[in-house]
Amino acid sequence: MWILAQTKSRREKTAEINIKNQGFKVFLPTINVRKYSNSEWKDAAELLFPGYIFINVKDNEEKIGSLSYTTGVSKLLMDRVSGFPHIIKQSLIDNINKNNKLDINGLKAGSKVNFTKGISVLSGIFVEKKGSKRASILINILNELREVVVDYDDIQATYY
Repeated sequence: MWILAQTKSRREKTAEINIKNQGFKVFLPTINVRKYSNSEWKDAAELLFPGYIFINVKDNEEKIGSLSYTTGVSKLLMDRVSGFPHIIKQSLIDNINKNNKLDINGLKAGSKVNFTKGISVLSGIFVEKKGSKRASILINILNELREVVVDYDDIQATYY
């Protein structure tokens, strides 16, 4: 049984450590992104849900009350009607895990992607794989969609 806690601003890692120290399992999903910094692109991990942390309370249900007072945790997300924490289904956690490991082989025609070559990010639409290291994407250039063939390393999937 999973529940969701809101963390204090930029304290997700602190909350994760302190919750684990209490014997709970924690899920803090991250996503790999490319960022332009100091004149070069760098791979980085960002939190998929900043400000929130998933907590598995199975086998520790009697300790749920202590989670609200854990360093780094702001509050548990509660159901207003019942007064109990919202329960997150295991299937949702599994789905987040599965989709978080998206690679170029997981892209389908029509998937949104970002092209990260150069000093800015261009949004595009994945068309198809072109060989073992390249892909065809559609990019809006001067209000016209153009098909461009790019390296896999220069694109990343977007989730919005």
